[in-house]
Amino acid sequence: MADDPYPAQRVLEWDDADSLLEIIDPYLLFYLRWSGRLQALAEG
Repeated sequence: MADDPYPAQRVLEWDDADSLLEIIDPYLLFYLRWSGRLQALAEG
């Protein structure tokens, strides 16, 4: 959806072949790794 108006500002990319969600933005990836939110989601 945001690919049309803002092609250079992609944050996530979905790979249909591998059913894989890729985080392209390094700042978002850093935030997710160090914020503890992924751990909180994993613990339920």
